[in-house]
Amino acid sequence: MRRPAMEIAGLLSPGGLCALLARSQILVSNDTGPAHLARALGVPTVTIYWVGNVPAYGPPSVLRHRIAVSYRIHCPVCGEHCMEHDCGHTASFVDDVSADEVITLALSLCAAGPAPSRARPLPVP
Repeated sequence: MRRPAMEIAGLLSPGGLCALLARSQILVSNDTGPAHLARALGVPTVTIYWVGNVPAYGPPSVLRHRIAVSYRIHCPVCGEHCMEHDCGHTASFVDDVSADEVITLALSLCAAGPAPSRARPLPVP
């Protein structure tokens, strides 16, 4: 990173978030709206997924995107098989994805060079 990280959760409008993402070289995120917006804007991504969400929500290509997948299917609190029903616990199902795995994936994207030319910059009002 060339600049220090900043906590900006809740501070940007959707348009502001899109403007920030459009100027980003890479986004590392869990499977949330910003990851999907970044892909729509052509920004390379490393996204952390739970195995049950990859088929429906994962990127259609790994050309400029990488995924880190948690294969945990049993609740870490009660041990219930959660692909069959929701046990109600809110413990993370992706915390077994290591930081080293995510860093390796991000570095592989950086080594691949800049993303192909993206759409025109967003107009400034």
